[in-house]
Amino acid sequence: MGWCILAVTLVQCQNCQDIKNNNTGAYIKVVFFLNSTDTTVDTVQITQRNPGAALTSGGEGDAIESASVIFALPSDKLSQTYTIAGTFTDEINQTQSFNRTITVDFNRKISVIRPDCGVSEDITITKVTDANADNEKLVALSGTGIDTTQTEGNVKIFLK
Repeated sequence: MGWCILAVTLVQCQNCQDIKNNNTGAYIKVVFFLNSTDTTVDTVQITQRNPGAALTSGGEGDAIESASVIFALPSDKLSQTYTIAGTFTDEINQTQSFNRTITVDFNRKISVIRPDCGVSEDITITKVTDANADNEKLVALSGTGIDTTQTEGNVKIFLK
């Protein structure tokens, strides 16, 4: 009888180990568009990103050509500032430079799954702002979840 109780207890503990943070690797995806009327993303030459982009090869100052950048969300804050600089080709085929500093605000919801199994955490992006008031209309929040597989990403940056 004692062995049965021990076996059932061990099985329950194993099930609890499978319950973890829903957002263990929390990321946002910043996507670039030439302007706010564009429906297709634009590829840019990114020359600087800070903090260093997650899931992207190279360091903060290494140039990459991409239509998006994926950044990690910090686990110890509810806001993070990102800087992205680079160049793009405009509609008359001229190279233009851009430099954006955006702040992403988010909240975390902690839920108790079962008293013996710990907690679950969900992250929702609440706001994105540009540090330069003149650029405020050049950034938009496109998704409040942290699913970086979405084509439109979480944050849209309009280059013009």
